[in-house]
Amino acid sequence: MLNLYVELGLLFIFFLISVILRWILHSYDLGPFTTLLNILAFIGVFIHECSHYLLCILSGVPARDFTVKYRFRGIPNPHGHVDVSKGYERITLLQSILISLAPLFLSFYLFLACLELLLYHSLLIFVSLALFFICASLVLGAAPSQADLYQIGKAFKRDRLSSLFQLAILFAVGAITWWALAFYELTIAHSLVYFAAVFIFTYLVKAGMIGISRAIDSLQHLSLSYNKNTNVKANARKKVRPSSRKKVLYDEVWW
Repeated sequence: MLNLYVELGLLFIFFLISVILRWILHSYDLGPFTTLLNILAFIGVFIHECSHYLLCILSGVPARDFTVKYRFRGIPNPHGHVDVSKGYERITLLQSILISLAPLFLSFYLFLACLELLLYHSLLIFVSLALFFICASLVLGAAPSQADLYQIGKAFKRDRLSSLFQLAILFAVGAITWWALAFYELTIAHSLVYFAAVFIFTYLVKAGMIGISRAIDSLQHLSLSYNKNTNVKANARKKVRPSSRKKVLYDEVWW
């Protein structure tokens, strides 16, 4: 469990550094360093939007395309967006959380991989410099934007009860998974495995409950249809069937 605790702490520090660096880049004129930082930020924004787009595909949200631009109104300001306007109103809270926080997690684990290569492997100087600049780009583009956090809040407000239900399942599955790891003294290689397991189990629980609900609805529908048909047949026989054999006309069928 030590690896999991350490990585969660590093993830929080990574998030804070990304937020602070982005705020400094947007708030202060850094002179000759501004162009270099904007280029690195552009690479980070590209990875950021790729993360959004990838999680849209994996979570079943129809994404048309994504755009990354270096300038905004003629001024260097790397930015981008993913077009999900087609299925926007059907995005659930869990889908919104996955899509909005994907850049933070993907950038963090890519950063760890690059840092491990830099610290524990003998590489050519050019490769080491390239990995160093990639690490800087990942830090600059990792933090969720205000638009990302806004989408989470909007998805929650769209259906509050359903969102609270999804959060309850998410926290319950997370707590049970955490307890199982601690109780059985299991260790995992990366916290990514923990988060992936939590979200997979959450979706399985949610899908299972939806399946059970639909099965119950189908059974109720079949029961109502059967009762309705039975009543119609009983009434039809009561009205059409003659009361005695003596009253049957020649062209009627005795049944």
